[in-house]
Amino acid sequence: MFEDDDDDEVAVKKPPTPYWGIIGTLAFTFGIFLAFGVTWEIGASFVTEAGFHRDDFGGLHFMAGYTTGMIGGLAFMVMLIRIRRTVSVADYLDLRRPPIGATLLCLVIMGAVVALVQAAGAAMDLDMVYAPVRDNLATALIPLLYVLVTALVVPVFDTAFFQGFLLKGLAESRLGMHGAAAISTLVWTVMQIPSATITRNFDVASLQTIEFLLVGALLAYARLRWKSLILCGIVCSAWNLITLFIASR
Repeated sequence: MFEDDDDDEVAVKKPPTPYWGIIGTLAFTFGIFLAFGVTWEIGASFVTEAGFHRDDFGGLHFMAGYTTGMIGGLAFMVMLIRIRRTVSVADYLDLRRPPIGATLLCLVIMGAVVALVQAAGAAMDLDMVYAPVRDNLATALIPLLYVLVTALVVPVFDTAFFQGFLLKGLAESRLGMHGAAAISTLVWTVMQIPSATITRNFDVASLQTIEFLLVGALLAYARLRWKSLILCGIVCSAWNLITLFIASR
């Protein structure tokens, strides 16, 4: 009798988990994306109200929208993490400095993936440049501003969203690390596909989708292996810089 009471007491005192489980993580991930989309439209609307057409001046809508979207999405993400009051935002997202060796290794692998995709495109006589990036660079009022948004703002939200909240939440669920890596990489790839299909060339879109998939898998592995979201941000930023360089040629 007393042993049962002790077991009940231990069960009651079990510390709450800071994670939301499979369904909760997926649902709140959608909520973060919704917050990002709503605040994106708010930021882009200011550019429209200022009299700029959506296709004018190097993606002003993109820069304003992504910046405000990042703020809205990250704010909602931080709120969700702090609600549980069992772990800090830094610990949940693994905001720690990555090992130098791991960083260099991931950068080399990412560069090799891009080089292989570009080589495959060249062998097939395909234009592998991302058309929106090339057009935005060509028409940007302040090219440096577009580069900064693409290389800094975009990686901050993308890695916090995919390799941060989504991957960590699923990895701590019944799915485990392998299931979480597979789902987060799949979601990452699916979300990137629209930018590949803009070319309306099946071969180009297929190669770019393969690149998205491989880079997404690398980022998921890096986050789980070295437990550093900053590492993912560095790799994603370098990847975007390479994309900008290719588009500027």
